[in-house]
Amino acid sequence: MGDIKETYLSFVAKCQNITTQSLTDENIPRIGLNHSSIDDYNAWYTIIESRPENIMFKSALREYQMSLLAGVLGLYNLAFTGLRFFFERTLTGVLFSTKEMELRLWMKGGRDTYWAEICDDDKGIFSHNFCVAFFPELKDEIKHFKVLATKVYRECSEYVHGNISTQSKVPDTLNYSDELIKEWNEKADTMKSILTFAFCLRYLPYLSEKEKKVVESCVLDQLSHVEPIRSYFSIVS
Repeated sequence: MGDIKETYLSFVAKCQNITTQSLTDENIPRIGLNHSSIDDYNAWYTIIESRPENIMFKSALREYQMSLLAGVLGLYNLAFTGLRFFFERTLTGVLFSTKEMELRLWMKGGRDTYWAEICDDDKGIFSHNFCVAFFPELKDEIKHFKVLATKVYRECSEYVHGNISTQSKVPDTLNYSDELIKEWNEKADTMKSILTFAFCLRYLPYLSEKEKKVVESCVLDQLSHVEPIRSYFSIVS
């Protein structure tokens, strides 16, 4: 058993070394921004805390934190897998906020969730019907964000499925990859913009003035260029 102990202690030592390489002066600002996203997501979850879909958001955020940690440690496949889980689970929570029966069935283990539901042309989050029902002023934006969401989900899925395009970049042994730590953070940046849009699409028109103040800074940081969203914060171009 001593050999087993030494083997895993050596893995830990390698991960410690990779962590030092990950947290360079160049990388810290972007990692710091994506770490601070935890507070931004929690701001949304606080104001919708009483809603039943919040259970999905909280489990997704836990995976986001683990994904960020995995990336810093050099566990890159795990990092991208966790990031995809976080993205899909959060968007599913937004979708299920409109389908309480489906949410309750999921909570009881009675149904699975599917990416295709999120992007469904008629009933998905980025569909015309969803937009008209909750925030019709965003009708000119939904196609753009659907394209972004589909692209970043597919790119993370290539790590989940072990595509050659991704596995050729992942080190064969525990080693730092500047390319992959940057790629993870870029995808997390893109996801934050999409998820902020999805939260606004679903919830923003129904928030009180006090609740809007809670999320104002994180929303405008991502979406200040979207005029219908700016108007909800009384910002004039």
